[in-house]
Amino acid sequence: MSRGRRLRVWFLAETRPLDALALLGLIALAVGSITVWISGPLQSASGLKGAGKITLALAFVAAFSVISGPVGRALASLLSLAAFALALFELLHLHGRLGGGAVLYGVHSGQLGWGLYLSAAGALLACLAAAAAFIVWGLGRDIPVRDAWPPRP
Repeated sequence: MSRGRRLRVWFLAETRPLDALALLGLIALAVGSITVWISGPLQSASGLKGAGKITLALAFVAAFSVISGPVGRALASLLSLAAFALALFELLHLHGRLGGGAVLYGVHSGQLGWGLYLSAAGALLACLAAAAAFIVWGLGRDIPVRDAWPPRP
């Protein structure tokens, strides 16, 4: 390898800092989706027993959308917003149910787990970063615009 040449990974070749921040938020969302959402004195329940499956799927689709270009950034922002809304709903819903010492997902619960908080924070970070990347870089830089519509023969 000659001096001055850099190793380029196909999906990171054109990654900008806001895209990297969005990917970091999506990684946090994915990790939070599979970790502890409810913890009790003797056992705990992961997000995969509930809505964590949906937030995990949204994280993977949004991650591929971020690296696909400007339209993908807009889609990733919307998917991350949906994941944030779902995580926030679960956070409020489970917090209300845990107040009475309910049994959720087979766990006599005492408190919310850290994975639920990580999911909500990661989704919010990804949503804001992807939206900012879409606004900063815009549509016009990466998508060719036709001169006239309909196309002339």
